[in-house]
Amino acid sequence: MVSTHGSYSLPLTDRPCVCSARSGSGPFATLWSGQTVSRFGDAVHQIALAWLVLELTGSAAAMGAVLAAHLLPFIGFSLVGGVVVDRLPRLLVMLASDLARMAIVAVIAALVLLERVEFWHLLALSATFGAVEAFFYPAYAAAVPELVPAGLRPSANSLHQLSRRFARLLGPALGAGLVAGGGTGFAFALDSVSYLVSAVLVAQFVVKETRLGAHMVATGEAEEAARLAGIRVKRMKTLGLTLSGFLAGLGGLLLTAHLSSSNVTIAGGFLMSGIAAVLLGMTTIEVGKPNVAGTVVGTLIIGVLANGLTLMGAQYYYQDIILGLIILGSVGVSASQMMRAAFGVSH
Repeated sequence: MVSTHGSYSLPLTDRPCVCSARSGSGPFATLWSGQTVSRFGDAVHQIALAWLVLELTGSAAAMGAVLAAHLLPFIGFSLVGGVVVDRLPRLLVMLASDLARMAIVAVIAALVLLERVEFWHLLALSATFGAVEAFFYPAYAAAVPELVPAGLRPSANSLHQLSRRFARLLGPALGAGLVAGGGTGFAFALDSVSYLVSAVLVAQFVVKETRLGAHMVATGEAEEAARLAGIRVKRMKTLGLTLSGFLAGLGGLLLTAHLSSSNVTIAGGFLMSGIAAVLLGMTTIEVGKPNVAGTVVGTLIIGVLANGLTLMGAQYYYQDIILGLIILGSVGVSASQMMRAAFGVSH
């Protein structure tokens, strides 16, 4: 049995694994773009971190200690990373690594901007960053042969080496420019955005271009049909809930760093904003379907709108009313577009 996902067909009886759905170089181009952005983020991170340590301590020994705190876990977990990559979907490992690094760097940025950063914070976060980073590069190295035909692999390897050399050459200059222009807090904030961009590209690729993504979409859209087609529905649901919990944990970490406080109900008010962002994203990209890129765009729009209303002094209930109107409008537009597509009605 086969399932049509997008513009291609995928066998649903195979074990859910990460593999290319197309035989061209398009999938690799998406993955390479994310990896390149991630490498530039690594270079900016190193410069901003060294500068921050010197600002805090003025000690070269302290800077060496922070670099060692990053390097030792990276070396130690590299072996573990290879084992994990052999057992888990490579792209999901890359996605989790990008998101975790984004959260770590965002926490550093928040601590710097709030003027609460201390040296031990940098030691702990650098060690965590190094451990997480050890999973990304083995996953990327293992994913490339699955995405690129044998005849194109030399070109893919050349692009990989080119991006790495450019990141090493231009990344430190970019990091120094960000630090000089906006300070270390600004540099870390933009650094976290680079990992977010990489994560979005990888996530979009997983959903649209892999058998794993097709199986997860099929499970969400029609669970019973997916089970009858041979998909391991329980595994897909467990994987989806695990990823959701991981993302919720990262969100809680970022929110705690931003507010410098925490309790179990602190994020309760973000539920409607999250729903509005997803539905708004369905009206901007791939109309009528939840998608990663559209959700990011919707989140940015909702964030700008909320900040604007706050600066204008609007009461909280007005903000809820506006979010409700956005939800209703997004559902209406998506339903209209889906009906037009279903009945072949043109604009």
